[in-house]
Amino acid sequence: MSSSIDSDPGKLFPEQQKTGELEEFVLQGEELIKTGKYSEAKRHFKNPERAKKFGIEVEPDPREFIIPKDLEPHKIPRVANEVACNSWHMRQEKRIILSDISCPGQVLPEKLNHEIVLIYLEEWLHCLQDQKGGVPLAGYNDSEIDVAAYMIKHRIPLTPTFLNRYGRYHILTPHRPDIASTGPDIKSGTPATVTRSNGKVENDWHIERYDPTTGNVLVTKGNLTKRYPPEKLYQIARP
Repeated sequence: MSSSIDSDPGKLFPEQQKTGELEEFVLQGEELIKTGKYSEAKRHFKNPERAKKFGIEVEPDPREFIIPKDLEPHKIPRVANEVACNSWHMRQEKRIILSDISCPGQVLPEKLNHEIVLIYLEEWLHCLQDQKGGVPLAGYNDSEIDVAAYMIKHRIPLTPTFLNRYGRYHILTPHRPDIASTGPDIKSGTPATVTRSNGKVENDWHIERYDPTTGNVLVTKGNLTKRYPPEKLYQIARP
């Protein structure tokens, strides 16, 4: 006796399978970000052959943004916002445009790569929202807020620049105890993920206390104690 696909609960419809494969692709990129492999994560999300499997065309922005070799750290947010403004998920065309930065004769600062790869993940999450028929990934009807809430839920190390776009910080912070907060409301013992000056992301730190005299947060890891400004604690999650 022959059986049709809809009589076999173990089989997936083509669209269901595509959605599952797309989710797996996104999760693979997330793991690269969480381990601080920002350049590798960028290549992952820009891979046109992988994208074609989901019926998506990935293209670079035709304009080339060039930065000086010695980019001052305080200018990184402005450069990151420029990349964000020129990266798009084009729903009707099933296309993703991913902007990037070049720095002749020098690799990009890891802090900038971190900012850029969050933008790439954002566009792929918009694609996933679309693949799921517009159903929110994290329960927010605003798609821009929804992708940020999804990243928080998945413990992606976020940056203040990313959270400040679209008013995400102000909308999510009052309702989400797992976004980095600043000031004396930080609770002692809260698990924390910190980003070091070399761009390396480290887990398993814990909040000790907030120091109002310096504005820094004391964090501990085993016998180690460090002081970090709040913006370095990109993700704080209570158990």
